[in-house]
Amino acid sequence: MRGVPGLVTCGDVDAARFVIGRAFVAKALRHGESVIWKSFPNRPHDVPAGSLELARAFFAYCSSRFESDLNPYKIPDRKMAEQPFPYVGDDADGIYWPLGSPQAAAILPEDRVVLPSKEVADAWGKPGAGLPAAANVANKAL
Repeated sequence: MRGVPGLVTCGDVDAARFVIGRAFVAKALRHGESVIWKSFPNRPHDVPAGSLELARAFFAYCSSRFESDLNPYKIPDRKMAEQPFPYVGDDADGIYWPLGSPQAAAILPEDRVVLPSKEVADAWGKPGAGLPAAANVANKAL
């Protein structure tokens, strides 16, 4: 499924799946794939509301970005990995920053999550100090 964007979420209480999920995402990123990772502190193997909100924002982004997939006469554009993502999240604290900011540059590689849009970033976590407040993605009709 090379070139297909991905989203992986996991509660950190489910230690085995958490380790498997992190390893999968790390391997995909090393191979140049675009995968968004989100951990949910103190959550077991379930589907928290935040995970659903993030999935809705992610799929809304992907479906608008890859509209050509729905047209059999167009060649799909699946080079999401080559697009500069405007936000970078820190999985350690759930805060995101603009790409190129000193705060984004300081995020450890193993905690770095690239985010393709403001809507996805808002659903993923909280904006860093000085960034606009999160949009209420959960209440948007998709």
